[in-house]
Amino acid sequence: MRRGFTLMELAICLSIAALLLPLLFLHGRNISESHERALFQSEATAALRTVSEELRRDAHGHRLAAQGPVRFEGHGCTIDYVVRDRVLSREATDACGGRRALAREVVELERAPHGLVLRLSRPLRPDLSADFSGLIAEVAP
Repeated sequence: MRRGFTLMELAICLSIAALLLPLLFLHGRNISESHERALFQSEATAALRTVSEELRRDAHGHRLAAQGPVRFEGHGCTIDYVVRDRVLSREATDACGGRRALAREVVELERAPHGLVLRLSRPLRPDLSADFSGLIAEVAP
């Protein structure tokens, strides 16, 4: 009666495992990237909603400046929306609500024909990033 495995059987098993492990690693990496991308999409959607609500609140009592950076004026207040170090901030005097950070991972907030466009980006790997753009409509000068 034979006990154990022969050297040939062990070599075949190790060869099969050596072929399958890289495939499993690549599959796991793709799942991880998909998860990170979906998480960023969710966070970007929440950031878009936050910025949209803040802009609509400011547009209700103020006038959007016709050109230049995103700025609201009126009632003795000037409210600027500024991107610094990938953070979008609302900057105003204390009487106008003060300074608040609204969103992270922001590339830019720019004017578009039908409103404003918020662009966000997050690096997933050195050679890959997740990007998101959202239109904030009906913020007219």
